[in-house]
Amino acid sequence: MRLWTVKRNGEEKVWPPLNLERATHEWWSSDGTKIYYCKYCERNDGFSGNNGICSIDIFSGEHKLVAPVNAWHGFSSKNDTLFVFDENDVFYRGCPSRVGLYNTTSNKKVYINSKNPALNPQDEPNNYHL
Repeated sequence: MRLWTVKRNGEEKVWPPLNLERATHEWWSSDGTKIYYCKYCERNDGFSGNNGICSIDIFSGEHKLVAPVNAWHGFSSKNDTLFVFDENDVFYRGCPSRVGLYNTTSNKKVYINSKNPALNPQDEPNNYHL
């Protein structure tokens, strides 16, 4: 498991990702009460990739999908209502991508940059990674 917290007294807590899928690119909410992460899954139907931004409330244990976007990276606004993210259709280092904003109040997604060109062709990926 990739998500865990350790209290000052040494008490450890493991936080399994939603549906036991993988957690990537984690961050804390601005008030420190939630852990956010991008959810990565591999399904039996052949789909693999990121399929949402999730949160875990470290006090209540509530675990939920907060932004149904294909985010590889994400970050939340101070009040946790807006999420900026990047996504792509095919992943390789240097692939074409998009940058979007998801509003949890309206449940709408808009693209800030809808076509970030590839840095390299797929058969020549590079080591660039944010």
